[in-house]
Amino acid sequence: MTTGKSTLVERLQTHIDRIYTVDYDVVKKQISGFYSSRDRETATKITYDTLASVSEAGLDILALLPPPKDEGTYDRVERIAQDNGYKVINIELVAPLDILVERYKQRLDFLQNAGEDTSKLRTVDEFKKTVQTPYFKPDNTVTFDSSELSPDEIFEQTKHLF
Repeated sequence: MTTGKSTLVERLQTHIDRIYTVDYDVVKKQISGFYSSRDRETATKITYDTLASVSEAGLDILALLPPPKDEGTYDRVERIAQDNGYKVINIELVAPLDILVERYKQRLDFLQNAGEDTSKLRTVDEFKKTVQTPYFKPDNTVTFDSSELSPDEIFEQTKHLF
């Protein structure tokens, strides 16, 4: 989703020495011909498996994961963290649907103008359905509305958590 995650991640990466980023969006880009409705589950599995492997390395980890579908999916992340001496900090970035849709359209336009093939990306309707899909939200989640705060403001409010 286009809520300012990339900018926030860049700020966190400069704030935390030797951090490894596990990013679902990067995994999607690494699957040749990625098509969201067909490959979403595969990308999710690879991302979680990467998280499990990287957690053994002992570096701080910044994991950009799709929202967990249910408590069991979230428990998998918690187990990976606990088994390797990590704590999980849950940060959620949200924005009103109309703003998310407009940002998504802008992203598609940008990619098309850059010569990227966007035919296998989610349509606007698929995007809307995805962002409206219910998901499990852990009780300790810190939520920020990216339509009200910039990524820099969110960073300033979260950097003490790390």
